[in-house]
Parts: sequence; structure tokens; C-alpha cells
Amino acid sequence: MSFDEVAAIVARYDSDFQPQSMYRTHGVIVADDFESGRRVSVDPSNGRVVGDFNPLTEGGFVSTTMGLMYNLHLCLLSCEEYPGYQAWLAAQVPGSAWAGFEGEKLTWGGLLLGLMGLPLLLVWAVTASQGPR
Repeated sequence: MSFDEVAAIVARYDSDFQPQSMYRTHGVIVADDFESGRRVSVDPSNGRVVGDFNPLTEGGFVSTTMGLMYNLHLCLLSCEEYPGYQAWLAAQVPGSAWAGFEGEKLTWGGLLLGLMGLPLLLVWAVTASQGPR
């Protein structure tokens, strides 16, 4: 079964689901929606949907841990819909409307992520300039 056929099956299963990636694993084809974190699995031997799972929101230890890691790495605990949310990190930095990305407000979480990235960029630049030894 081709990925195009799987995309058609998934579209019939749920027209709101928009997969951005598909891959074969453990005898099924998995369609991923990166925006929501949702995964739909299709059995290529018969075209049946055999799984519909969102590891970020389904509950339990794994999804709570995955949701927390997603929140930490993507928005430094300022994404309200994920575990570990800290309201103060989602608050807008006063006087920073000009510094937002694509019209979004600059939050304390975003500012801290950016500030933590600067030393990493500096270390990368210094080590890359050394060249191979």
C-alpha cells in the first residue's frame, strides 16, 4: 500500500486530521500530525485504521512525561495545554511587542529560551572555528 493510499484512508477516517509525516514501522504505516502530536496507524495489508493515539494528551505516565518534555523544550513550560504549565512564563514581557515572532507576543518563557540559546550559539561558534584536529 502506498503512502497516497494511506493518506486517503486517513482522510476518510477523520477529515480534520492533517498528517505531515508518514512512515512504516512494525508492520503498520503511521501518519503523524506534528501540530497536535496525534498519530493514526493503518494496517497496509487490509487498509484498516488500527490505532489513533496522541502521546502528548492520552494520559498515563508516558504521555504525561512526553507532554512535559514537549512543554519544556518548545515553550519553556508556558504552553497551557501541556503538563508543567507555569502561568508567569506565558505572560508578555512589558514593552516587548516589537520583539515577538510572526506577530506573536514575546513571553517570559520565550525570552528565557532565547537567552539560554545565546551561550549555546557562542560555544558552537567557538568550537566550530577551531576546526578538526
